[in-house]
Amino acid sequence: MKVLRGSWLISWIISIRGPAPQGSGMQPKGLSRALSSLSSQYRTPLPIIFSTLSVLIQDVRQAKSGPELAKMMNHFDTINQNSYLILRSCELMTTYTRLSSGLSPVRPVRMDLYSFLKSLFEVCAKMTARNDIPLCYDVPEGVLTICCDQAKLVCAIMCVLSNSCGFTREGNSIDIRVRKIAGNVSIAISDRGIGIPAHIQPHVFEPYYSYSRDEGPFAGNGLGLPTAKYAVCALGGTIALTSEENEGTTVVFTLPISDDDFFPPALNCDAVDYLNDRFSIPWIYLSNSVHCPLS
Repeated sequence: MKVLRGSWLISWIISIRGPAPQGSGMQPKGLSRALSSLSSQYRTPLPIIFSTLSVLIQDVRQAKSGPELAKMMNHFDTINQNSYLILRSCELMTTYTRLSSGLSPVRPVRMDLYSFLKSLFEVCAKMTARNDIPLCYDVPEGVLTICCDQAKLVCAIMCVLSNSCGFTREGNSIDIRVRKIAGNVSIAISDRGIGIPAHIQPHVFEPYYSYSRDEGPFAGNGLGLPTAKYAVCALGGTIALTSEENEGTTVVFTLPISDDDFFPPALNCDAVDYLNDRFSIPWIYLSNSVHCPLS
């Protein structure tokens, strides 16, 4: 068993958000520039890779057939999946840094939470099924209108689901239970994966903390749960984790129920668009464990 910390990542993040000598600390404007630089250096080339890959696939499908075509498609699939992983790392690093540095303002919209969650979980179930991980959900009937930053809510849910899928084992399944409790709504995400050892659990919300069960390299970049924590806190909620090794993990977060017709209605209340958009947040966040669409 090996516990690893991303030293070079920590050095990088400290360089753009850590304390500096008085009078020379990086201000929000400088941090924003650093994030823009990261986006330019890593995000910008990825659309070129993806689009070039699509052209190559079309050409090969016209020129090849049989085993030769299958071999080429396997190569393309490897390029595609690893490109998603780079995109996922960029997304997590920028999202976490913005949230933790106060550069991600909360933008509430009015939405029917129950309807949206049902739609989102249905989409996620179709995605996890690609890797034979069943996802079941229990959302109350009726309408629950709430003012909430939809993007941050999706971010928190997908960070937790990504862990549930990533730290998997044979027979794993995911169960999601949504309940209204007094003036809050509770979302509990449970899996039957490998679980987290007791001595690791106090560190799971530390950024860039990575745990590898099999003595291998980094199990991840250590930003999933820290990002979920900041997203939930930005929504005024709380998050907690319980886990038992070789049994599974449950993450529960609560959100305050508040409604104000001052805020605009959500433009997108149907999460099915996430499934059709191969570069949506659910596809990106689950790319560490789910086979992503090739084109």
